[in-house]
Amino acid sequence: MINFDIDVLLDDLYLSSEGNELAFIKSEFAMIAKAIAYFDDVNVEGIKTSTWPFLIYNNYLREDEITHTMKQDDAFANAQQTQDNYVKYVKVV
Repeated sequence: MINFDIDVLLDDLYLSSEGNELAFIKSEFAMIAKAIAYFDDVNVEGIKTSTWPFLIYNNYLREDEITHTMKQDDAFANAQQTQDNYVKYVKVV
């Protein structure tokens, strides 16, 4: 079973709770902790860990194809500002 102090958890999250709210939160966490405890009974012997639930073999990236590219002078022709062979833009936040 998972043991934790709800008051410490709320304090860590910069939250506060009073009366009925605290009782409700404690009952909800008790229910969640009980559900999580069922995972202790799952036999995982021989199962390799994975960071993804299933293997992905698909690669949807296209192959690079050499095509016509614009000359740098043409690309810079309409730029308001350039710096060190780059187009310089106004910062947008």
